[in-house]
Amino acid sequence: MEKILVYLDTLEDVRQANKVKHKLSDIVLLVLLAMLANVEYWEEIEDFARFYEKPLKKYLDFPNGIPSHDTIQRVMATLNPKVTAELQIRWGELVSENKKDKLRKIFNIDGKTIKGNRSKYQNPLHIVSAYSKADGICYGQRPTDEKSNEITAIPKLIDRLSIEKCIITMDAMGTQKDIVSKIISKKADYCLAVKQNQQSLFEDIETFFNNHQKLDELKRNHHHYQTVEKARGQIERRDYYLSSDTDWLIERNPGWDHLHSIGMNVNTIERDGEIKVAKRFYVQSFYGGVEEFARIVRGHWAVESLHWLLDVVFREGANQTLNQTAAQNLNNLRKLSVAILKSLDLGKKNMSYKRKRFNLALQFENMIDKLFDL
Repeated sequence: MEKILVYLDTLEDVRQANKVKHKLSDIVLLVLLAMLANVEYWEEIEDFARFYEKPLKKYLDFPNGIPSHDTIQRVMATLNPKVTAELQIRWGELVSENKKDKLRKIFNIDGKTIKGNRSKYQNPLHIVSAYSKADGICYGQRPTDEKSNEITAIPKLIDRLSIEKCIITMDAMGTQKDIVSKIISKKADYCLAVKQNQQSLFEDIETFFNNHQKLDELKRNHHHYQTVEKARGQIERRDYYLSSDTDWLIERNPGWDHLHSIGMNVNTIERDGEIKVAKRFYVQSFYGGVEEFARIVRGHWAVESLHWLLDVVFREGANQTLNQTAAQNLNNLRKLSVAILKSLDLGKKNMSYKRKRFNLALQFENMIDKLFDL
């Protein structure tokens, strides 16, 4: 955490010097620490700072006392979101220094709407994020004003990422030839969901995997992988099939020259005697084996888990910050908070993020040193 403080201290403060009473680094870190300690609203952040002024001053200067909630809000509404986004990158670098993961890193790209940012004068802010479950870090984000604009936002986001030798996953909205070309140009690979928005591609893959002889052949050749889980009163079986037989598919669907394998995931859920089956189809730019395919497909849902944490644990959807710059900065700091909480050991196994925030709120004065030692 101290390395983040050093980074913030090196930033150029573009505010008018004669009007600045509070350090930029103090305000950004105050908001981050308050978030970690279960605080979300501007007035509460000021109250938090006043209550914990003494322990906070071990790391923050507050040369002119505690900033008001209006000042805090104003700074977050004028601060370039690239600053708070960069904090996530810096944290990711710290995490990566201590990891020796031999598996290829997966970047899950997906969008989320900040519902509380909506008003009758503006659409709610929609942010497309690139998330790595392995590090718990969001390495990049791109704001749009509508979900439908994800297709144009994704290539711009990919341009800003260092993804060589990594694997990019997206839902079907991102399964576009231009996006695929962008991924390949960055020397990365992809595993993308295929639905009716690519109708010809979808129908051809669906027909291939609906052929029972093909499925039997894939099983005989060890291109099938299955997991079975029993939890919450239900049995869930996941079957994965992967084939490198794609020459015919490329011939029928020009523009997909980098496609090297196609896959199917079949989820079968049995509960109270009722069985539900869902099939999903995928295209990949490489062939890494069916177990790797299963890891990638399951791994994509990590970004959905991040979005769930932002809404349920950090109550992002209920926060009615209408200024879109402030809303984006808060979103960046919430994502960083998730990553920090993941690294924070409070001495009890399997402690939820919500419980960690609650414990920090109860004993923040005793925990601040531990936070800065991370």
